[in-house]
Amino acid sequence: MEEKKITRATGFTPPWYFKSVTDVLYSDNFPWFYKDKIVTNPSMQCEQLKFAKNQSGFAHIMFRDGKPESQYFQLIVPFINAVQEQFDEEINELIRVRVQMTTNRGEAGCLNPHIDFDYPHKTVLWYLNDSDGDTIFFNEYLGDKFDKLTYQDSNKPTANQAVLFNGLQYHCTSLPQESSFRIVLNLNYI
Repeated sequence: MEEKKITRATGFTPPWYFKSVTDVLYSDNFPWFYKDKIVTNPSMQCEQLKFAKNQSGFAHIMFRDGKPESQYFQLIVPFINAVQEQFDEEINELIRVRVQMTTNRGEAGCLNPHIDFDYPHKTVLWYLNDSDGDTIFFNEYLGDKFDKLTYQDSNKPTANQAVLFNGLQYHCTSLPQESSFRIVLNLNYI
């Protein structure tokens, strides 16, 4: 993958599989865990964006530290296989698989810009609902010298769309304003 390339794919998984995943995640039985700060990186400057005071959200870790952490991990194995097939990527090592839900809280703004890990890796975002609450990508990467982040691109969440990018690229989540929530599965790998 080129350092600065963002690759998008719509209709990423078969509709029946996508529905089976969202049926589980939207059910009353799926365990979501509240996090006071979804992103733990400190706030950075970007003149084009306003950052939310409330940085909270809900998450569910499916895989971390070399092993599944959730009984639901097997549910997303076909998605991981689709990443390898459709993006022509070889996943040598899973780092983390996390589902994140950001809710509409009546506040405009973004969560803090961040990278997920501070070593070379790739990130795939799989959007699990249509929503506002764009993902913002910045021109800067970990290791670059900069005073302020500069806007590069954004991606509006579209159900069953996947986005692949260099995990060292700074990015952030916009809060949904029109939609009640935004759910994305975040896959990090080497």
